[in-house]
Parts: sequence; C-alpha cells; structure tokens
Amino acid sequence: MNIPSAKDAEQGLISSFLISPKEVGRLCAENGIHKDHFHFPAHQIIFDHLFCMWGSDSLIDFIVLTTRLSDYGELDKAGGAAFVTSLFTLIPTASLAEEYISILQEKRLLRQIIFICNEYAHRSREEQHQVSHILSEIQGRIAALGSGGSTRIPTMKENILAAVDVLEGRVSSNGSVVMTGLNALDSDAGPLERGNLLVIGGQTKAGKSMLATQIALNIAMSKKPVLYISLEMNEQELTLRLLSILARVDVRKVKEWNEFEHGRFAAAQNTLLGVPFHIATRKFKLSEVVAISQQYASKPQGLGAIVFDYAQIAEGKIGAERRQQEVAEISRTCKRIAGSLDVLFILLTQLNDEGRSRESRDIENDCNMMLEVGHNKETGERGVKVVLARSAPSGHRLKLRIIPEHTRVEDAPEMTFEPEERKPKAKFRNFHKD
Repeated sequence: MNIPSAKDAEQGLISSFLISPKEVGRLCAENGIHKDHFHFPAHQIIFDHLFCMWGSDSLIDFIVLTTRLSDYGELDKAGGAAFVTSLFTLIPTASLAEEYISILQEKRLLRQIIFICNEYAHRSREEQHQVSHILSEIQGRIAALGSGGSTRIPTMKENILAAVDVLEGRVSSNGSVVMTGLNALDSDAGPLERGNLLVIGGQTKAGKSMLATQIALNIAMSKKPVLYISLEMNEQELTLRLLSILARVDVRKVKEWNEFEHGRFAAAQNTLLGVPFHIATRKFKLSEVVAISQQYASKPQGLGAIVFDYAQIAEGKIGAERRQQEVAEISRTCKRIAGSLDVLFILLTQLNDEGRSRESRDIENDCNMMLEVGHNKETGERGVKVVLARSAPSGHRLKLRIIPEHTRVEDAPEMTFEPEERKPKAKFRNFHKD
C-alpha cells in the first residue's frame, strides 16, 4: 500500500535542524512538529533526540547527536553513524525548513485520514446495524482533523472522574493547584491552577511587575521552575530585583548598606543560585513567546509558571494599524499556552484611567483571575484588589503590603480596610490613579 510520506522532506527538515538548531527548533515548536509527523522510524528517532536536545539548550551537531544516539542504544535503529553524518551535509542551507514542515503536516494528515477510514471500513462490515452511529462518529473524527482538535463530547462518567481528579489534585503536593506563596491571594481569591491565566493590571509604575516577580519567585522557591519573559527589564535589572526581594535591601542605596545588609545580600546570591528561575529578555514577537515557552516546558523538570511582562508591548501578527485585535490575539495565545503546557500563565497589562486594559478588553474575558495594582502618588499608598475571580467579589482588596524599596510584596493580615460603601467612589478611584 502506498502510504503518504515524503522521505526527502523528512531528511531535509532533520538536516535543517542540524544546520540551524535554534531557528529550526523554534519553527518546529511553533508548528507543533513531533516525531509522529515523520513516517520513517529512523527519522522519528533522530528528530525526537534533536528536539529534546533543543529543549534542554544542548549543543547540537552531528557528533554530539551520534554520541547521544549511541548512549541511548538507538544508533543502529537510526541508520548508523554514517547515515546521521550524511544528514548534516544533505542540504547547504536551512532556508526551506518551513516548506519541509508544511509537507510533513500534509502527509501526516493524509495518514490520519487513511487510518480513520480503515477503522470505520472495518466497523461498517462488522456493525451494519449501527449506520447512523458510525456515520456520526466518522464525520466527527474527520472534522476534528480539520480543526486540529477533537469534537467528541465526554460522557458524564468521564466528567465525574475528571472532576474528582481535579479535587484530588488540589490536595496533592504535585497536583494542579499552584501556590503563589501569598496567603491573601491563595486563600482569599484563589486557588490558582495549572492551565489558568492570571492577569495583573495597573497603570505605569503602579507595581504590577513587583507583584508578578514576587509570585514568580515564590513559585520557583517551591522548586517549580518559572520562565519570566520581560520586554521591559533586562536580565541584570530583573536579577537585582530578585536579590532585593530575598535580601530585603534597597539596591539603589548600596553605598549606605551596613555590614548586616551586605551579609544578607551575599546570602541571597547563594539562595538564588539554587532556584529554577529562567529569565528571557528582549523584544520578542508573539511566535517567539510561544516557541520559548514550549522550549522550556519540554525540559525534564518542566515549568510551573510563565510570566509575560507585558501585553501592550508585545508584537503579534496583525500589525499596529489594528492594535486592538493584536492585543486580543496576544491574550488568546497566552491563554492557549497556559492550557497546552499545563502551566500558570501570568500576563501583565497596562490599565487606563477607568481600570480597563488598554487597547483591548479581551484580556479580561480570557483570564481566570484579574488583579489590579494601584498607586496613589499623593499618599504613596499601594495596594491590590480583585477585578475578576471565582472565589472573591469584584473590588475585594487583598491584605498585601507592597514594599517598593525592596521591590517586595508580602502578606499583611493586620491590615484593615474601610468598608467600600462608606467611601466616595472618587476616593477609591484615586487610590488606583497613577
């Protein structure tokens, strides 16, 4: 039987991967390419190892690949050292990698169609009394291939089992709940779970990135790896912020530190060395955010959370002339990343004077929880309130203290708030006005 496949395209993509690992690895991650897109077993093995090496930031060349295949006992299955070496010199450039990816996607789709049709051809012979049922099922399976997902509706039994798994996960140490390390958030507004999109909003310099960094560090300190993607701060700035949080020192006044503060700062450096906190900073396009998220999630230890700072300065695919749609696209993509990678995704957003996300309200619609960080410049008061959440009313203020000089946020159970109804609306808005 003539099975749809493209041997040259499969070898071409592997060759491209060896020539330009970073670029082609990113393209494969963006397009969801995995070993099942390859028909030939040797190609499946080689690509699987290449993608794992890319995900762990390992050096990639044909010598390292050959050694890895040998160490895993799969060199002969992959065609031997001579075959692996030949792939490295198969094509002169990696410029056709996207074309190879497109061909592999088409051939895999055809193989899936054949598999489904063969399955239902057999059932059509064996279950001739189930005509309408078989027709309905095959229509759904084929439609799902075109949409990239499944259209099957789970049974109530499956729903119950899944719901019980969620509850069990909430009490398990490695379950679905992600503890932020801030009791006011975890207990009063949470819980937050893997797959959730947490939005933290605020006006310029309100302190939203301070809250996000504190949450991210707390999660990483619990040994759940965190990826922090910043379009505003560079690696040094963000690292200093982490050290400031841990040491409880003002890094802007280093000349005034006493011996005790210098000691705390040294201890903080040792602590941070053992924390799985990954920092990526530059002007990322949205496709690169997807790729780098998938790259770090594919590492053996996985990811517990991703922070993206922030929505309004990311570059989508639509263009500045339709900025509202572009920000909406960014929000939806972050939501999809959270679900597909099973991580807590924390998205920062700029708010306008009315407390709504600038340029797009879709961010509020996409999130599982939204917090607003406010700053009154006249009094210096800063605080956090709930905008949207399942377990807390809108407008609920969290007992969290923001300490700007240490870029730190911590629980403040002793805090008391004047009842909301007693305050003029204008006064509450002033609290959040930058």
